[in-house]
Amino acid sequence: MLLTTVKNEYIFNCQCRKLAEKTIKNYSKQIDYLLDFLKKEKEITEIEKVTPQYIKEFLMKMKQSGRKVSYFNDLLKAYKVYFRYAYNEGYTATLLTEKIQNAAESNTENTAENDTNDKENFTILKPENDELDEENDEEIA
Repeated sequence: MLLTTVKNEYIFNCQCRKLAEKTIKNYSKQIDYLLDFLKKEKEITEIEKVTPQYIKEFLMKMKQSGRKVSYFNDLLKAYKVYFRYAYNEGYTATLLTEKIQNAAESNTENTAENDTNDKENFTILKPENDELDEENDEEIA
């Protein structure tokens, strides 16, 4: 069966389940990225010819192109639900994404991001001048 046919069925299934339009749009776009890769780089258009290796290759290509780990994991989530649907419908003999694990974010990435957020929050919460404190002290007394 054609990958695009399975994708269209899956998107229709998402609509029937009343997923948010934004979620459906994102899944569609993310699945299209993989299908384009499979068609252009592997000359694959049928779901029966897809292997876990090809999915991993595409994900690694995204990771090596400088994409954040969270983006990588978002793509993987879309592929897991898409291929689970295909498996449940009997289009694949195995669950192709079963052994593909999410990428772990590095501690340095999280620490640097948290430090920046903390500094921004501190700046936002910091009073502009001491007159406000004096006014508040007078109101309390």
